[in-house]
Amino acid sequence: MGGCGLATVAIVAIGCGNRADSGGFSDAGGDTSVDARLEASPGTDEGTGSDASGGPDAAELPACDNGKTCALPLTCDGIDLLCEPPCDAMQTCGAGTLCRLSMAGSLTGNCIGADYQCLGNVPTPPAPTNSYFTITNTYLDVSSGRPVPAVGLTVTACAKTDAPCASPLGTGMTGPSGSVTLTLPAGTSGFDGYFDVTGPSGDGGTILETLVFSSDPLVASGYGPTTNVETAGAFQQSVAALGTLDPTRAQVVVVDEACRSTPAYGAALTVSSADGTTKVGYVGASGIETGASTFPVNDEALAYVVNVPGATTTLTTTYHGQTVNELDVVLRPDVLVAVVLDATP
Repeated sequence: MGGCGLATVAIVAIGCGNRADSGGFSDAGGDTSVDARLEASPGTDEGTGSDASGGPDAAELPACDNGKTCALPLTCDGIDLLCEPPCDAMQTCGAGTLCRLSMAGSLTGNCIGADYQCLGNVPTPPAPTNSYFTITNTYLDVSSGRPVPAVGLTVTACAKTDAPCASPLGTGMTGPSGSVTLTLPAGTSGFDGYFDVTGPSGDGGTILETLVFSSDPLVASGYGPTTNVETAGAFQQSVAALGTLDPTRAQVVVVDEACRSTPAYGAALTVSSADGTTKVGYVGASGIETGASTFPVNDEALAYVVNVPGATTTLTTTYHGQTVNELDVVLRPDVLVAVVLDATP
């Protein structure tokens, strides 16, 4: 599923830049466009010459992704290996806040904190206006540590009550961009089912079967989740701090949002079917924080839950006794369940 930028479904972007470790989701915007602008900006030297009149030598600047350097006063983020916006480089956001880009590609940002003001008064999603609509989902293969389009995946839309997906609502295959477009029934409240994703990995293996859920139903044509997929071995590396994966159980990755699409840091995640071997790992700026009991301050409220038993489970997030969001999801052995939770009406 690091510095500043969304989460989905819609699309997961609450940080600045794509991350191979963003759980089951991928950032839809962020610092990649900043990098492109910095490459051509005056005052930066990519190390091809030693003429100081052209700007500081690359050796004096922080090295970033793919050999790029950050123009001063920007700094290079150690997590994403991307250039951070000025609000990270020039000011420190206060406790409980982080820097977020003003807009995709911007060189400015703001300090933001989690927003819980909507709790108890979350508006009900609008009713769909058509009987069917089309949705385009995108999948990125992060098995190698770098996100690349996941080509040739089979994506099946399933009703939320159809745990084995015995009666698919739509099926398609991802193309060269890693995207697939499906026509789905809207029902009375929108498509509130899930997507079952299987197929090859770019490293020659196969991805860990992934079930993609969102607590926010799809009510109109447009773009759905951008989801990271990976092999079982790559996922095991991502959650090594939580122990060894049990292939007889499901694995879960959650991106959790509060109000106004802000990360739900400070909130706690519970899993109804968890037992003594189930472990929750909250992700902070430096990776999984094994001692954390709530989402740490970070660009995403991201958590891994390993070795979850049962055929279904309920994911619930609470903040100071208030329910932030809640969703029932399907579980299967040796499957990754990728979930975006939005504030619950």
